[in-house]
Amino acid sequence: MTDGELAWSYFELCGEGRLEEALALLDDNGTFWDVLTRDEVPMRAHKVAAEQAMRMVPMRFELHSLLECDGKVVLEVESRASLPDHEAYNNLYCFIMTLHDGKITNVREYNDTHHVLKLPRELRAAFAHRPY
Repeated sequence: MTDGELAWSYFELCGEGRLEEALALLDDNGTFWDVLTRDEVPMRAHKVAAEQAMRMVPMRFELHSLLECDGKVVLEVESRASLPDHEAYNNLYCFIMTLHDGKITNVREYNDTHHVLKLPRELRAAFAHRPY
C-alpha cells in the first residue's frame, strides 16, 4: 500500500464507521494541527476527540485529489454529514500528512472555518479538542 493509499484509507474507514481501524493508523507519538485553533496537539488527544466527534456525527468522505512525495501526502477531501436538529454539514479540507513506517505521524488540517463555526457548540468543541 502506498503512503497515499494509507492516508486516504483513514478517511474511508472513518466514513464506514470502522473507527478503531482508522484510529490505529495514527501514530500515538505524532501530532495534529488544525487551522481553526492553530494548536498542535498530541495525536493521542486528537484520537480521543476524533472518535467522540465521529460517533456524534458520522461523516462520509469523498477524495477529490491526492499528491504524495517523500513520505508526505496532500489530500483534498470533502465531507458530508447529517446533523440532528441542524442543516446538513458539508465541508472541504486540505490535509497534509506525514507518514512513517505505515503510520500517520503528523496531520495538518485546513478547512472552511465558516462551516465549522456554524456547527453546534458541543460538536465544534469535540472536533477542535477544546470548547469555544
